[in-house]
Amino acid sequence: MTSTIYKLVGCAALLLALMGLCEALPAADPAPKTAFVFRDVGDEAGLFPAVAGIAGHGVGWGDVDGSGYPSLYVGTFGDAPYGSKPNQFFRNVKGKFQLDD
Repeated sequence: MTSTIYKLVGCAALLLALMGLCEALPAADPAPKTAFVFRDVGDEAGLFPAVAGIAGHGVGWGDVDGSGYPSLYVGTFGDAPYGSKPNQFFRNVKGKFQLDD
């Protein structure tokens, strides 16, 4: 069985892995080509459908409201020429992101 790495949108996979929102699972292959298999938890974390279709280029996170949960800011390339959504801020409410308009 071949190990697979599931990708999230743009930098989100790395960010979520660093934040512990991607579940790292041991590879099923006895001689894995990669150390980890990532399960896409974008839906569970509350990022979709808001991040779908963005052309992201930067992210930042921090506990902006003192809740103990890091919120997420996603910088995008904006509309032209990518057709991307504008920058987005996701407030972390007890481990689940909510788009903050």
